[in-house]
Amino acid sequence: MHIKPYSKSKPDALFGDDELPWKEIFNLCESVGGTEWYIVEYERESMPPLEAVQKCFEALRKMGKV
Repeated sequence: MHIKPYSKSKPDALFGDDELPWKEIFNLCESVGGTEWYIVEYERESMPPLEAVQKCFEALRKMGKV
């Protein structure tokens, strides 16, 4: 499943620091769609790409998806 952070108030929000209800989204993806893989998209220039990847990875880990 391709996922992307979204926030009206913080356009450069990283995954996990955005406004989407990820717990509910993951539950639906896995229980209804059988999702096993998540691909996080992040295409902002507010920080170096590898730093953004690390922060997104840590957010996924905290949510139990890594």
